[in-house]
Amino acid sequence: MIYHTNFDYEHQLNAIAQNKNYQKNRKMNDEFSYLFLWSECNQRKKLLSSLSFSNSYLENLQESLKIDLQVEILDYCPSIESVNWWGKLENIPLELSLNSKIWQSEFFKAKNCPSFLFGDVVDSGSYEANVRSLFRPDYSFAGMGSFTFSGQKKIKTKGVITKWLDKADDISCYINNGKFNYYYNHISAQNSFLGCTVFRDQDDFRAFIIDKGISFEMVSYGFQQTWSCLKKYFPDLQSIQLDGLHTDDNQFFINELNYRKSMGQIALKLLYFFPDRPSLT
Repeated sequence: MIYHTNFDYEHQLNAIAQNKNYQKNRKMNDEFSYLFLWSECNQRKKLLSSLSFSNSYLENLQESLKIDLQVEILDYCPSIESVNWWGKLENIPLELSLNSKIWQSEFFKAKNCPSFLFGDVVDSGSYEANVRSLFRPDYSFAGMGSFTFSGQKKIKTKGVITKWLDKADDISCYINNGKFNYYYNHISAQNSFLGCTVFRDQDDFRAFIIDKGISFEMVSYGFQQTWSCLKKYFPDLQSIQLDGLHTDDNQFFINELNYRKSMGQIALKLLYFFPDRPSLT
């Protein structure tokens, strides 16, 4: 199978939602194509990329992971048929819904799911916030396009506004065929993703967050309640990532779904190559 990386997945979803043509961001997709190598390095797959990887880089990758690289890299050519890797773009209606922050907020509010942090859905225009608030665009990733504000603010695109919560910790869970894989995210002061710590099993994660003074039962309940609500209305759904936040006043909310690959999933795959390590950052 031949793949191409499409890290501009959310941008393309946004264009589809607005019935607009979309020109793929070749630079963005190639720039992060090394993530495909990290994630799929032991699989007999082919990567279509205009980015050149030096022999020394590939040798270092093999040496670090102690594997023989199976991926074949092909020079990019638009006439070569390939499939999306980061986000599938196969079931467009489902992907538009599950990845939309507007849909998520409206869905969990309507289903009365208290573990999900829903907010006000806004279109472009002026918005008045009496308290510090957070705006997130409808389709985005890694915190791109998000900002905090108070008072009067001109909003340039559709999205969701929630009351700003003083976040102490950022925690995600990748659910795949009934298995809950937890990881701890490292987030910048500008609300951008910096990296994450993944764990081999649930006990290692439990010990990690307990050491930080966080209740494992509170966190796991939030993820399980949100997943149960989703499965009730989407019984065929097998995998998804849920993002959550733990606040300074010891509350935990799920604030986002990601129905695509994620950096956490890549880190979980990398952990596989280090069997003696209980966690990987």
